[in-house]
Amino acid sequence: GEIKMREKINELIKGKEYLMCDRLYQRSVEEVEKILNMPQWDNPKYQGLLTPTIWNSNSTEIEKILNMPQWDNPKYQGLLTPNIWNSNSTEVEKILNMPQWDDPKYQGLLTSNIWKSNSTEVEKILNMPQLKEEKYEHLLKPSIFVVSSKNILANIELFEKYKIDKYITINALRRNPNKQEVLLKYLAKNNIPLLEEDRKGGVKLNKILSASTTTLKNKYHIDLNKIEKEENNDGPSLDD
Repeated sequence: GEIKMREKINELIKGKEYLMCDRLYQRSVEEVEKILNMPQWDNPKYQGLLTPTIWNSNSTEIEKILNMPQWDNPKYQGLLTPNIWNSNSTEVEKILNMPQWDDPKYQGLLTSNIWKSNSTEVEKILNMPQLKEEKYEHLLKPSIFVVSSKNILANIELFEKYKIDKYITINALRRNPNKQEVLLKYLAKNNIPLLEEDRKGGVKLNKILSASTTTLKNKYHIDLNKIEKEENNDGPSLDD
């Protein structure tokens, strides 16, 4: 049975060996056949979608997604990438139907990065009053969807407290807000400026605030975990 099935599947993907992966052999022969026989694969627009990630999905879902009318609209073309199969048709549909895509301001966000998120998060981010403000417009980049809405909000509020919020970067938003606060306090305490000059003589956020935790440690010798621990230990103890 098992061997026979593998043989049949191998027969089906002859010439398309790049589709081989463990997940493929967890599919039934009928499923594999149905997926490979979809008429969309003759259309260059969909050809990039036929990759091993497709086996994360199933024929019913794939069919629903491929048949969505939005793909006739060029503005959604950038979303047709293999990581779309990490989402299901309901999610895809919800994302495609968001009213924001009619606004040119948001159209640059229609890239495959969106599939790293989910419809609830995408909606929260697009509806955030902060991101409708001009001073945060620079954050409307595809990589914003890698950050959770909770992080975006908490970090913006934190940077507002230090009056440097209009310089905030997406990388700075990615840091856990508690750790970000530890870092901001540390910089302020050590008289390290929170802003620096950019190449054009303007002002930008100090690179330290956008650096990853590893870079902080290796390049700037700032060990956030250690500082955080020390801070917690410095707090008033029960014996005081």
